[in-house]
Amino acid sequence: MANSPATLHTGARLGLQNWFPPAGGSPVSVGRSWTVTPAVFFGASVYGIGLLALLVNSETPRDGIFLGLILASSAAAACWAWLRRSFSVVIYAGSHVVFGIAPLLASVLHLNWETAPDVVSKSNLIVLASIFCMCLGERCGDLVGSGRIGERRPWSPSLVDTLFQTCTCLALAGYGVMLWSMGTLVFTMLTTNRMSLRLDTTGLLFNFGRWLTNLSMIATYLGMARHRRLVPILFAIINCAAAGAFGDRSFVLYSLSGYLGYILTGRRRRRKALRRIALVGLVFVVGVIGLLHVFRWQQARDFTHLGEVASDVDTYRFILFNRVSDLNIRYALYDAVELFPSSHDWLYGNTYRTMLLFWLPSSWSGGLKVDTMYHFNYAVTGDYMGSYVRLESKHPTLFGDMYINCGYFFWVSAFFWGLAIQHVSRAGSAPVLDLRGIFVRSAVAYALVLMLRGSIYQPFFSCMVVLFFLLLYRLVARRPLQPDQVAHAN
Repeated sequence: MANSPATLHTGARLGLQNWFPPAGGSPVSVGRSWTVTPAVFFGASVYGIGLLALLVNSETPRDGIFLGLILASSAAAACWAWLRRSFSVVIYAGSHVVFGIAPLLASVLHLNWETAPDVVSKSNLIVLASIFCMCLGERCGDLVGSGRIGERRPWSPSLVDTLFQTCTCLALAGYGVMLWSMGTLVFTMLTTNRMSLRLDTTGLLFNFGRWLTNLSMIATYLGMARHRRLVPILFAIINCAAAGAFGDRSFVLYSLSGYLGYILTGRRRRRKALRRIALVGLVFVVGVIGLLHVFRWQQARDFTHLGEVASDVDTYRFILFNRVSDLNIRYALYDAVELFPSSHDWLYGNTYRTMLLFWLPSSWSGGLKVDTMYHFNYAVTGDYMGSYVRLESKHPTLFGDMYINCGYFFWVSAFFWGLAIQHVSRAGSAPVLDLRGIFVRSAVAYALVLMLRGSIYQPFFSCMVVLFFLLLYRLVARRPLQPDQVAHAN
């Protein structure tokens, strides 16, 4: 007897789960989202390949082919990661924008800055190979990993609520400690000129307060997961003000990480109102990040005039067409490819050595622990110590960091980054709230956004601070858990 169309359709949807398993590895019911997977996957690929024809011209056909492949592969990888609820969607979607869309706009508008064609081609090849190897690493992690990583120990609602209240109070106290250490008032932070407090961010007390502000990532995520809506909004406002005053957009990423962690890992039955708040908050903080970057290069860096900058056409011209804009960080990768190894030797795993020595103060390391951004800043500008004094840095992007650290074996590093991201995505996939789930959903998106830019050590250290606090809290606040007392993510 021939199979009915409905039976064939159900079998096809079930078969797709072999190609698009959730990052957590746990069984997923076949729903409407799986039926659109082929259209999303192949539509993204055709989208990139279609743009290839636009970019191929008589002068640089090779660059057009590479750019079309980057658009196709990064879009397909981002869709694949999104449907799997993997945090790698941050890397793939970001790569699609900065290594695909941005050069596309620059090519169409003839706004490319002078770069050797061989350098551009080699850089595009590194991006392509890295995306492929990261996807391969994630897929291998799916094949060899189990549905669960060890025993899950869910927390009770009272334990989670106490953690939420503790993180909220400590994060707010952290901002207060930072301001108090500089003799500054809250009103000053909210109305000060852009980056006016940047060079005052020194001292042990200030750094201690800065470490406490990392806990706002936990407070933002738990505020969404436990339906405490005002706290994420409050921290979004405070983080934007802190980013403007201190000249460090990492503050804004604290809110972005919590929102994105909620969107990626929340159950499908989550409330629509909370989902809208998370989405609006995500768009808001992303917009503020871009505008704050524009303020850095304005002569009148008045944070109180943010609305005027947002409504100015020149703002968006800067974002699209200025080489120092975050949208054009591909030029940092070009610099890395051009300078290494022709002018400077490889760093031989300096980034990963620095991460392993995160517990050791840099002044005690005897030169073994120096952030890669200072090495790269020296390679580009020739100024090494000046970057310490002026708190300036240059980041080679994630792919550039893998290249200057591992040389032509950068693809090995990309493979293991894919394995690592798949591992943490699986750890954060369970619907219950436990130590690993809270950590992954709160802090990992923050780390990956900065990693794409090429800042590896800073987000890694922040994640270690968050993890240490969660471990300490779980050790101190042990409470008996009844069978019916399990805190869920939504």
